[in-house]
Amino acid sequence: MDDSMLEPNAMKAGIMAGLVCCLLISCGREKTPQKSAGAEKKSDVVWCRVLPPSVTVPNQKAEEWAIRRATYLHQTKPEGMKRCFLRAQFTRPAEPLHFSNGSKIPDPPRKPVMEDVFIPDALFEELRAAGRRVASVSECEISRKGVKDRETEEGGCVVLIVSDIVFLNATEAEVTGGWWRSPERAASYTYELKKIDGVWVVTGEHMNAVS
Repeated sequence: MDDSMLEPNAMKAGIMAGLVCCLLISCGREKTPQKSAGAEKKSDVVWCRVLPPSVTVPNQKAEEWAIRRATYLHQTKPEGMKRCFLRAQFTRPAEPLHFSNGSKIPDPPRKPVMEDVFIPDALFEELRAAGRRVASVSECEISRKGVKDRETEEGGCVVLIVSDIVFLNATEAEVTGGWWRSPERAASYTYELKKIDGVWVVTGEHMNAVS
């Protein structure tokens, strides 16, 4: 076979391997209970796809939590009664050019980072009331073998991630996220949501990558 035919496949495989490793590292760092709101933990992993600029909407923080709830409901539905561990994140943009101690040479560029968002107990209770077996990602153990419940040692679990939220307008939004079961079983998505009769629902999804 012509070597030129192999190069695109090799490049694609390399990109996929990098994506999966980044997600494993990002998930694996959550080994302690969640901190209180506003005390998010930083990570140097940028996993989600870059989305268009977000518009400002009324009651934006409340709307963001309504969108996370709708996305988690969508993600957990096909899992049935399997144990699901939830993680919420957002991408903090790169910081502007910085000069240390009056130096005329700028510091190395600071890349965007993923930060965790504290998920309130009320959201977990709402999802449990809807029949979902959910808990914080801090309650699971993540390894190259997969995901298991730290307390019960139940295996075959999944980490569900909801990342950046972009408002297209007051009633439409896009969300990056996905799921992770093991290095060989993971996927990232962009979810499309609409606010219908006052309730946010997922109306579509686009797979960005899968392993």
